[in-house]
Amino acid sequence: MKGNVPRNQYESWLKTMPADYCAFCDIKGEQKVIEENEGWVWVVNRRGAYLPYQTLIIPRRHIVELSECTPEELTLMQELIQEATQDYKKLMEEKKVPGKIMIFWRFRDESTRKNKSTDHLHLNLMPYKGEIFDHILDPDAHLTNF
Repeated sequence: MKGNVPRNQYESWLKTMPADYCAFCDIKGEQKVIEENEGWVWVVNRRGAYLPYQTLIIPRRHIVELSECTPEELTLMQELIQEATQDYKKLMEEKKVPGKIMIFWRFRDESTRKNKSTDHLHLNLMPYKGEIFDHILDPDAHLTNF
């Protein structure tokens, strides 16, 4: 699947792929690479983006959990995040996209991992949209006692 693809079409297409298919292991040619280093690649998310200007920082090696990264991979990730964040801020200024940027990844346990669109660790770097998390926010979270 090449080119810019809406999220629903991307998810439908993924369901047709073999169970062991990883959309991020074969990233070259499928996504537009912005920057890269020996361990990580920063791409424009053209397949199934959640928001305009969404980008992804993806390890070259198939990694599911952050704890699987080697110390060298963690250093390379940090370097690419720093470069990407600086470049992304410049891009947002050029495109006149107001506001902050956010970077995040989601952790899942075994019970939710099987429902995930890809089982390959990746970070999302995109314009800040507070409402993107509205569906998971609990207004009573501040009442939690540890």
